Amino acid sequence: MNLNPMFNDKTKKVTNEKPKFSKPRKQRSDKKHDIKIVVSQVDKRRVLYNSRLRGLSEKKYCTELVRKAFDFNYEFYEVDYPESNLTVHINPDAELYTEIVSKSVDWQCSIRRAAFKIFTEAIRLEGEEIKIEGIQQKKSTAKIFGDENNLVKYY
Repeated sequence: MNLNPMFNDKTKKVTNEKPKFSKPRKQRSDKKHDIKIVVSQVDKRRVLYNSRLRGLSEKKYCTELVRKAFDFNYEFYEVDYPESNLTVHINPDAELYTEIVSKSVDWQCSIRRAAFKIFTEAIRLEGEEIKIEGIQQKKSTAKIFGDENNLVKYY
C-alpha cells in the first residue's frame, strides 16, 4: 500500500450512474423569430440611413416598420422578389410573427416572401413621405441613395 492513492492497485470502480432521461426543454412563450428579408442596394442604404438617424439598430428599425405597416392596415401589393445578397433582419415577437404567417398562408408563399412584401410596402410608403406614426421624422435636406450609375434623390 502506497501513501499516494493514485498508485494503489484498486482497479475495480463501482459506478452507480442512473441513465438520465432528459425532458425536452420548454419553449419560451415570448420567443422571437429572426426573419431575413432580401433588399435592393438603394433600400439597404435607406434603411441604414434612417436607422442611424433615429439611433436604432437596423433590426429594430426594420421590425418597427413591419409592425407599423400592420397597425395601419396597408394594402400589400404584388412585388417581384429580387435575387440579391443584401438582407435586413426583422425580429418579430410572437404576435407579429403569427400575423406574418397568416399573411403568408393567405398569399400562398413562404414566410420570408410575405415579410418581404410587407417590408417593401412599408419602406415605399416611408420614402414617399407618407407619415408612419412613431417612425417618420421631418426630413430637412435631400438624401441621395444608390450607386454611381443609378442615383435616386429623396427630399
